[in-house]
Amino acid sequence: MKRLLAAMAVLLCLCLLAGCANKLKSSEKYHEGMPDVDFADEAEVLNGVNIPEFKASDMDESVPENAMRVDLASADKEYRITSGGTYVLSGALNDGRVIVDSMDAVHIVLNGAAIACKGGPALYCKNADRLIITLAEGTENFISDSEEYFLDSGDENEPNAAIFSQSDLTINGKGRLTVTAKHNNGINSRDKLKLYSGDIEVISSDDGIVGKDCLLIGGGNISVTSGDDALRSTNSKDEERGSIVIRGGSIGIDANGDALNAKNCIVIDGGVINAKCGGGANEVEFILQNDGKLTNEQAQQNSDSCKGLSAKRGIVIRGGVLELDTFDDSIHSNGSTVISGGEFNIKSGDEGIHSDAFTVINGGVFRIERCFEGIQGANVRISGGVLDIASADDGINSTGSTEEPADAENKDGLVKIEGGVISVCANGDGVDSNNAIWIVGGVLSISNANSSTDTPFDCEGVFAIDGGSVFGCGGSERLVTASGDSGQYSAFVVIDGKAGDEITVKNASRVVLFEQTAGFDFSCVAFSSADMKQGASYTVFINGAESVTFELTSVCTVKGEF
Repeated sequence: MKRLLAAMAVLLCLCLLAGCANKLKSSEKYHEGMPDVDFADEAEVLNGVNIPEFKASDMDESVPENAMRVDLASADKEYRITSGGTYVLSGALNDGRVIVDSMDAVHIVLNGAAIACKGGPALYCKNADRLIITLAEGTENFISDSEEYFLDSGDENEPNAAIFSQSDLTINGKGRLTVTAKHNNGINSRDKLKLYSGDIEVISSDDGIVGKDCLLIGGGNISVTSGDDALRSTNSKDEERGSIVIRGGSIGIDANGDALNAKNCIVIDGGVINAKCGGGANEVEFILQNDGKLTNEQAQQNSDSCKGLSAKRGIVIRGGVLELDTFDDSIHSNGSTVISGGEFNIKSGDEGIHSDAFTVINGGVFRIERCFEGIQGANVRISGGVLDIASADDGINSTGSTEEPADAENKDGLVKIEGGVISVCANGDGVDSNNAIWIVGGVLSISNANSSTDTPFDCEGVFAIDGGSVFGCGGSERLVTASGDSGQYSAFVVIDGKAGDEITVKNASRVVLFEQTAGFDFSCVAFSSADMKQGASYTVFINGAESVTFELTSVCTVKGEF
């Protein structure tokens, strides 16, 4: 990553060297046929969504003098709390449970407690204004259930977790809690679930930690090993609820399903998330076909969802560190994804980042070191950040909407690059759009495979370069060149080379404009810079040897025959 940042910084500096005469105005302009796409932002994604926050009571770990102190070893199968107040629980309760059934708020302090139940949830909140569980500092606490539950009814609100609450549930403290759930879920609230602090480990046969109306994590050290999803919010009937919000904390996940699964939105502001899903990306083999293309049939045919982040409505990420190693997509939204910050290390058996609607990247540092496709959306916009993408197929891809408009000329499907420093090494196309590509800023470097179907740029509609620094090397057979009404000069040169070759572009004064090491064999080089001007000559060097010299004769100059 450090080498990438340094190399891209040098490239940026080289592409901003002086030289003003006869240059086109590098600015966003109108292009006939360019789709008019109104990209989503955070406000649109989160419109109407209830984003939970911590209250003072969620952070309160204090134990009043009048707290009830209970030795669970003396309880007979069941300890029942029917009044509000603070209860300090210690000792072991084997084959028993703690039940909360109160109209008031209840505060339970686990002070070296071990509760094991063989017929249902070990800690069951039937009713309370709210339940707060504090892990006493310096203590270890254990909660476990059995594979079989013996319950009164079969309705959907029936308990299904070792810690189960029908009311709002908060966990805080400086102690440790280990939850072993053999029946189903580890911790489940049918209302709001908030984890403010504490050292929490959950081992579950199904889902790990579930908050129906919301799951809010603010801190602590959380470890989840789950038979299905690790963190979930499940309310799909209320458009305001069903979201996961991560403010901080350190979260380690090993899931056979999704790491985070929200029926509404996922919002991440901070914290560290380290997740492996479905055994990780290396469980998916990219298979070489006769046409030289790679496939990932395992991921496509797998009926189980093994994603890193999965949200029904949308994803907003403003910060944090995400280490995602996933069998399926690493970040997946059935709506839109908006990322403005954070550090991402991604390995995926399918797509690195996928959105059914908009994928918008305004900032952040991304290292997508293994994936089938890197960044995908119906429409994709990158306006900032540092991105390093290595893909088995396309690096950046716009699929367009699944529903075509009545006016086919105004269909969407746009990759728009406004800023950022982007490096793509793709076994497919570097940048691919089912409609249009529009580059107005940023630094973009591409190396892609020299095959009969793959090129640095591929689109079915308009390809315009109005600004930025652009360099690509790869296949030429189906290469798409920039439009003649682009706002910045570009060149597309037929030239052969091998993987590992050093490619350098210089102007007539022998000033270096571009330098790049080819990741694959190549048959063309494409480049564009604000420093290029009509009538000037440019030379392409391969491993220091002069290969092609040509004059820039038009806005888009093509040297050689494709």
